[in-house]
Parts: sequence; structure tokens; C-alpha cells
Amino acid sequence: MVLAVLAVTAAAVAIIARGPLEQTMQRHMLVQLPMLFGTGILLEHAIARRSGVPATRRGWNVQGVAGLLFVSGVLATWMVPRALDAAVEHLVIDALKLLSLVAAGMIAVHSWRVASAIVRTFVLGNMAWMTATIGMLLLDAPERLCTSYGASDQQETGIAMIALTIVGVVGAAVYAFWAPPAIAQTARGE
Repeated sequence: MVLAVLAVTAAAVAIIARGPLEQTMQRHMLVQLPMLFGTGILLEHAIARRSGVPATRRGWNVQGVAGLLFVSGVLATWMVPRALDAAVEHLVIDALKLLSLVAAGMIAVHSWRVASAIVRTFVLGNMAWMTATIGMLLLDAPERLCTSYGASDQQETGIAMIALTIVGVVGAAVYAFWAPPAIAQTARGE
């Protein structure tokens, strides 16, 4: 019940605070998008806990590959500057962003659980590479890539995305090497 309340609250904040969250590129990419993805994660946990069966458990998601491919595609889509502009400018696109990120969060929970260590490593590496690449693109672009945001906002977001990648990779490495054995085995799929 608590997870469901948290998920609904996070979704409500993302919808009600749409204007302030989408006012700057940093809040749009580094607060609102993860908030919506996290809402899906919380919602999936709440549904699985209440019913005992994950909402996204399907035979099509063998070893989590299809689900994690979907998740990567959704996250990549919302890193594209033109997609951010469309979400800011059109309410329908913003609603699609909300729905796709919540769905990706839900699918990520089950997919991550059933994915092998190799699949998890590939997905984490791909997401780190993609986030760093977009960060460098935003930082080094000679002109604005998003018409909804200024050049300085774009550069600040690029720096933040590169920093997020570094922190994420270091955190994952620390977790992988120094986690207690039981946790590390679970994380590796053993």
C-alpha cells in the first residue's frame, strides 16, 4: 500500500509540477524523467506485492532481454533533444512521455530480476555510454540543440549528465566489488 501511495504521489507531482519541472533542461532530464521512471518501479513493486505476481511477467521477456531493450529504447528516446522539445510544446507528447517512462520503470523491475549478469552488464554499460555521449553532445554543441532551452542551460545539463555517468559507473563498480557476498551473488544472478 505504501509503495502504491508513493507511486501515485510521484506521478501526481510530475503532472502537477510539469511547468516548473520542464522550465529548465536539468530539471526536465535529471529530475522529471527519473521521477517518472521511478514511479513505474514503485508501481510494479506495489502490484507484485499485492497480487504476488509481477504485472509485467510475460513469456516474451526471456532473461529480461526484450524488456531491457524496451527500457533502453524509451530512455534513449527521451534523451534526444527534439523529443524534449516536443514534450514541452505538445501536451499529447508529454503524456506519451509520462506513460512510456512509467511503463519502462514497471518493465525494468521484472526484466532486471531475470536478466543474467552478462545482460545486466551490457545494459548498464550501454546506458552509461549513452548518457555520457548525450552529455558531451550537449556540452560541446556549437548551437542550441533544444529550442525550448538556452545554450547555457544545455551546457549545464551536459556537465550534469557526464557527472551522473561517472558517479553511476563508480557506484556500480563499488557495489560489484565490495557488496556483501549474498547481495553480490543476487546482483550477479547466481
